[in-house]
Amino acid sequence: MDDDYRNIFNDSFERCAKDPQFLDRFYTLFIDCNDEVRELFRHTDMARQKELMMITLSYMMLAQSTPELLDRVAERHNRRNLDIRPHLYVTWLDCMLAAVHQTDPKFSREVDAAWRATLKPGIDYLVRHYDPEDSVLQD
Repeated sequence: MDDDYRNIFNDSFERCAKDPQFLDRFYTLFIDCNDEVRELFRHTDMARQKELMMITLSYMMLAQSTPELLDRVAERHNRRNLDIRPHLYVTWLDCMLAAVHQTDPKFSREVDAAWRATLKPGIDYLVRHYDPEDSVLQD
């Protein structure tokens, strides 16, 4: 990822993180998108979930150069644990970008592209580690 995208992402992330409704918007969009996601969050402590999401987003920012930061997240989300199926990451990203669009007053095509480029390595890492038996062969 080039420095322009990194700077665009970082600036947008800062604007979103300052808005206390940012993650509420995201989780409303994500949980309401389908029954599968709704069921995954049925018994979730959302205050704690939002704290963890901010940490995860920080790790995902660094995933291109330091993917092992996501090891615990990948293990928690894999087939053996929470069983977050790989197809849900597309939905997750679309809902995240919709929340960014609603939150960031400077949202643009470039902001969208910067978020996607920044989060893609982390998403790819989580997807690769969904099935623990296969991940050894893929890394």
